[in-house]
Amino acid sequence: MTAYKKLEETDLQAVASFIARDRILWNQEINEEYSHDELSSEQSYPDMVVRVTSAEEVSRLMAYANQHHIAVTPRGAGTGAGRCLSRS
Repeated sequence: MTAYKKLEETDLQAVASFIARDRILWNQEINEEYSHDELSSEQSYPDMVVRVTSAEEVSRLMAYANQHHIAVTPRGAGTGAGRCLSRS
């Protein structure tokens, strides 16, 4: 299993170069609502939350993550009603 990179301040700066900083949550800016969905008792805080507004931003963010070997977990509304997993 390949280990993913732990995010650093340089990653925040890089992402902020193509997504407005006020739509990026980092470290202490990430509140409890992003640590779980409503149907789960498990909590895990992300390293960064990026609120994208276009397909182009998604594309650029995913390209950056791929290039720098950063794991990405998509998030919907956090209700737990949907799933972020593909069906086989």
